[in-house]
Amino acid sequence: MKHLNLIGLFIILSSGFLIAQTNCSEQLRQAERRFDEGLLDDIPQMIRPCMESGFTKEERANAYKLLIQTYLFSDNRQSADEEMLKFLKAFPEYSIGAADTKEFIDLYKTYRTEPILRIEPFLGVSYSMPYVFEYYGLGDLNSNVPEYFSNLGLSAGANYTDVLYKGIDGSFGLSFHYSRVGYYYQAFDYTYIEGTYIELHVGLPLSVRYYFKVKGFEMFAKGGVETVYLIQSSNDLTRGYTSGADNLVGTVNLTDYHKKLDVRPFVGVGFSPRFGNIKLLVDTGFRFGTIVPVDKDLRYYNNELREKYYMIEDKWIFNHFYFNISYVFSIYKPTKIR
Repeated sequence: MKHLNLIGLFIILSSGFLIAQTNCSEQLRQAERRFDEGLLDDIPQMIRPCMESGFTKEERANAYKLLIQTYLFSDNRQSADEEMLKFLKAFPEYSIGAADTKEFIDLYKTYRTEPILRIEPFLGVSYSMPYVFEYYGLGDLNSNVPEYFSNLGLSAGANYTDVLYKGIDGSFGLSFHYSRVGYYYQAFDYTYIEGTYIELHVGLPLSVRYYFKVKGFEMFAKGGVETVYLIQSSNDLTRGYTSGADNLVGTVNLTDYHKKLDVRPFVGVGFSPRFGNIKLLVDTGFRFGTIVPVDKDLRYYNNELREKYYMIEDKWIFNHFYFNISYVFSIYKPTKIR
């Protein structure tokens, strides 16, 4: 019985809400007709009781715009300003549409409508693209050289973005990169070495984005540079034997033998889809390594790497192909500017 009473109460409340919403929708339609007929005096009283509750989101936006235009055509600029500020606080991401009147647009342009703060947290994947300048090893490098294999990695971070000029954004942020590269080398006929480089970097990306439209889609091109600091570098190694002897397996820490800083230029393209109030940035591009991480003065000093695994590090850099998805988190504070 108790459950039936709760169900009955829910039905009554829901019915009341639907009736109220229907009445408010009708009030808005009548107010719009009166505006078209030039009968402005009663419009605020007709729709104001429904502003807090009773309208759908779209109806509420239209009601605010109707109030603003009513006050503008009634030469009540102060009330129009008050309603415009309420409208922009309720709908901070509103952009001018083709149906907006010149009077509404002129008033809208007297307010700062850009976000005061825009943070873009992102997640991404990367695909390592090693490039070797010079090979080193204990075997005969004239007949056989080490091989490197691309692997997937992960990226995460956040950027602060601001408008530099119309259609151009600038950003800086903090990033984390986890990257992997495969390695294989048969130094001698009786033994081979295989492993996976694993590197963890923290970075400070600085970039510029240029937005443009392609068939109605918001696209952008970006370019910049990221200074990264090496947190950890290691190689998960296996030294195997062609004779069938037991393999040697272990992880060699390379952090102290690598340079800590790298400067990585990057370029990319992307687009900016919207899903309701959710705005995303989807971009793909390339990051280029510029500084060889292996310290040439320490190349032969890693005794574990050389004596246990028969490996000497080559002169290489790791480039990356990346794919990122960012969520745009904007904070607005609409303010009268003139």
